[in-house]
Amino acid sequence: MLKTRTQLKRYLSLGLVAGIVAPLSVQAQTPEEIMAMMPPMDTSLDKADIMKAMGFAMGSQLRLNIGFSQEELNQMFAGMVAAAEGQEPPANFEGLIQAAQMLYMQRIQAFQAKEEAQA
Repeated sequence: MLKTRTQLKRYLSLGLVAGIVAPLSVQAQTPEEIMAMMPPMDTSLDKADIMKAMGFAMGSQLRLNIGFSQEELNQMFAGMVAAAEGQEPPANFEGLIQAAQMLYMQRIQAFQAKEEAQA
């Protein structure tokens, strides 16, 4: 059981999240090779719980815990759904991504400053 934030970060950084991601050091090239390295899936697990764990892993890896509002998170999720559905990117995608990168970096810096102040 992961008890500390450091343990969780180490677990996530190894790419072993929820038993669905192969270690990052693995040099597998195809989905078949990756599947061959993974243990069999526990079929007793609830699919909703599996998907929530996958979402938790993705959110943790993307560091979505840095101060985004619920509305901002919902907007990001809407973009993820659009991408998953194969929709076209929004108009001015490049400009929007540059602005998103700046916003993300500002949030990271503010989050880190807050964590340092609390340490």
